[in-house]
Amino acid sequence: MPKGMAKGQRFICQNPECGCEMDVTKASLVEATSNPRCGCGVEMKKPYVKPTVSTLHLAEGISFTSNRRTPEDS
Repeated sequence: MPKGMAKGQRFICQNPECGCEMDVTKASLVEATSNPRCGCGVEMKKPYVKPTVSTLHLAEGISFTSNRRTPEDS
């Protein structure tokens, strides 16, 4: 279930003939049960945001050891 709308979120009407967009300027304190509806009556949805890939850089001097047992340990 969607939570209340947060400031800065954008919703876009799913009706291609309408194309209305809404930016939230004040957060909602009420928990929502569905996405908002456009003036044309169609449910609005958040736009797709392509995921980004980030890399993890380990600090120098830190090493990780494995706790796995090998056949030689038995």
